[in-house]
Amino acid sequence: MIEKTVILPVSTSVKVELIADSKGIVSLGIRINGSDLCILVSGVTVSAPGSSQPPWNTTIENIFK
Repeated sequence: MIEKTVILPVSTSVKVELIADSKGIVSLGIRINGSDLCILVSGVTVSAPGSSQPPWNTTIENIFK
């Protein structure tokens, strides 16, 4: 696989979208510089106020598939 390197200025526009359906199922995605929405996580149910899901590790390659 050929690797690509992209350097973005700190002023690059990043739009973060938190989407909840009618059942409270949440998805989180980002859009960089007007690109297509890249879903980082989907189908998460937040159980109670103040709670959080465990963090996860991924690579940039997985985000932009």
